[in-house]
Amino acid sequence: MPGYSALLPLTIDPDDGIKLNKTHATVAKQNFKMLLLTVPGEKIMDPHFGVGLSQYFFENITPETLNKIDSRIRKQTNEYLPYINIMKLNLAADPEKLNDINAISLYIEYEIASINIFDSIKIDFDLSPSML
Repeated sequence: MPGYSALLPLTIDPDDGIKLNKTHATVAKQNFKMLLLTVPGEKIMDPHFGVGLSQYFFENITPETLNKIDSRIRKQTNEYLPYINIMKLNLAADPEKLNDINAISLYIEYEIASINIFDSIKIDFDLSPSML
């Protein structure tokens, strides 16, 4: 079956050679993850692309930092993935690790209105010294 793009990370598939994204929803989710994780300047020919969540790893997790990240996610999504509507964005210290100021949880619910698809992304960052 044909696909739209390579599924990342690249893995071997006996039928297609490499595993492929075979639905619009999986392509959109992968594109969204790449936008969140790409550091600005990392994408060739577009130095402004990316939220760069890793840039915030060593900043103090304060309400101001969380607001800055939230704003960056929304701005980048509107600019680079206009087909994605963020319905809910929760970015906070990981509630399961309340005593660990180095743990952040990101949860985004979104809609791809043109194809009436709703999905979510959850990314947990644990930056405690034992995890680095």
